Amino acid sequence: MKHLTLSIILLTLMLLPVGNSRAGRQFTSTETALSEAAPAALQDSLSALIPSTFSPNRDGINDAWIIPGITEDGQNEVWIYNRWGILVFHQAPYDNKWTGRSSESGMGSKDLPEGTYYYILRWQGLLHKGSVYLKK
Repeated sequence: MKHLTLSIILLTLMLLPVGNSRAGRQFTSTETALSEAAPAALQDSLSALIPSTFSPNRDGINDAWIIPGITEDGQNEVWIYNRWGILVFHQAPYDNKWTGRSSESGMGSKDLPEGTYYYILRWQGLLHKGSVYLKK
């Protein structure tokens, strides 16, 4: 039941709009368009910093999922799910030290297999969501 609940939460969060997107809205002036586009621009610029892959194979190169600048925001939080929607890692605040190991008691504290994982990241007051490939 716990995994079903987490899966439902994950699916719900994945369907939520990110940032303060105003897609499809008509603006009446340039000033309004620019002021309301600012959160979307911030969203895009922060999302561009999030790496889409890393290789925690203990060779000293890309062994952790490092997001430049995230440690400056002490209110950040990350949730990482496997392909079945099961939470495998959670940290608040995220400190750039995820090395592909599970932090959840149901998964044990073990190395996760190679594959695609899905994240939800709260950073700078915005939700970012996407995937990260863990390469062994």
